[in-house]
Amino acid sequence: MAKSGMELFKKQEAEQATLMNALSPFPRSFPPEILDTAIEFLLLDEPPSAWTSKDDNPYLQTTTIRLVCRTWNSLVLSRPVFWTRLFFKLEAHEEKWLEPQTRNGKLRMSRCGDHGLQLYISGDVTMVDWGEQSVKSFISFIKQSSDRWTSLNIWGSSYASFFALILADSNGVRTQWGSLHTLNVADSSLIEEDDLILPSSCFPLLQAIELNLGWSDAVLSYNLPWSQLTQLSFQGRTDELDEHLTTLSQCINLESLTLTSEEHHEIDSTPGDKVVVPSLRSFKLIAADCSQSLLTNVLPRLILPRLQSLEFVERFSSGSDTPLHALCQIVDGSRCELQDLQVRLLERGSPHQERALGALLQRTRHTLRTLVVEGVGLTGKFLEDFKPERLEDFIFQESLLDAEPDSSLARWLRNQMQKEDWNGRCGMKVKATFGSKGRSLLG
Repeated sequence: MAKSGMELFKKQEAEQATLMNALSPFPRSFPPEILDTAIEFLLLDEPPSAWTSKDDNPYLQTTTIRLVCRTWNSLVLSRPVFWTRLFFKLEAHEEKWLEPQTRNGKLRMSRCGDHGLQLYISGDVTMVDWGEQSVKSFISFIKQSSDRWTSLNIWGSSYASFFALILADSNGVRTQWGSLHTLNVADSSLIEEDDLILPSSCFPLLQAIELNLGWSDAVLSYNLPWSQLTQLSFQGRTDELDEHLTTLSQCINLESLTLTSEEHHEIDSTPGDKVVVPSLRSFKLIAADCSQSLLTNVLPRLILPRLQSLEFVERFSSGSDTPLHALCQIVDGSRCELQDLQVRLLERGSPHQERALGALLQRTRHTLRTLVVEGVGLTGKFLEDFKPERLEDFIFQESLLDAEPDSSLARWLRNQMQKEDWNGRCGMKVKATFGSKGRSLLG
């Protein structure tokens, strides 16, 4: 038996080796549209770090899809759109890396046809010599192609000098970024002294901005093409948000907003005027602190009349001070028809949180279609008086180890199941799990 098993294993190994060099590893060729979908899926996925270290030099990893077979490899090589994502790694004291990377970038660009380009840069450039010839050539390569970049993505430290160099020349003449749609920067400040200025005349198509910057950056004080934006994600101190919150009223086309509220020292201030964001449909709040400035001077000032989706992530609980109360005020003041609500409490819940969540559910019971609640130590009491009229999907995740369902939750689910339409066309989909093993309440 063992021998036959080993023979079978060797046979499978031989077959696999044959497939690696086959024209196609499948009995029948895929239709062209299926191959197109597979490659497009790869292109739309967030790219991994394309550069790795080998013998103190970076090298470009081969994309997995090119290793499937010769046919797929040839298809990839012949498709200009596949070569539109360009990866570069900058590291302090490793300026020599840039020369081969720049050559590779020019080669890839020559295969792109007329497609827009996506620029990805990572690394720590704290001690980069910006006067080094290889660095200057790299900067020139980026600026000469500025009208072709559709997205600019930067991850790393100390990129303020780099950003200043690609935005303008030594005489202050600004570079034109006529195709740039998305700006995504993380772990680095973009300015050293002056405010950041991205005028609409140089960025006519810029619509999506994600800035995960240092804690001292006052993003809402930047001179950005606010009226063009449809997506905005950033983090900020709550006192800075309080001071510059009216900037959001310029975002007349903004549809999606993600705000991460950072810790800061409390200051005395009075609430300012209401801020209307007329087109906003999706709002995500990540609360890293529950300062009075956030609860009284920021959130209650927001008027979001078209809001449909609300997501709240609370990183820690601080007694009765929870932004859920302020989110209730937003829903009340906006008179919006909220359809999707997601609440994630990353530390052990409190009765105050559950009462605030229950109040929020009461305000949305006529319109809510999707409800997702995840937390630690939740009792389910927030559901006691919740009688949804349109709810279609309900997900409850209790993360506490060895947690057992509370009677409040079980009773609410039982009442929902007894509704006449539970198994009908408008029946509600339910998923309720408990503990690390994901035990289901419904079996």
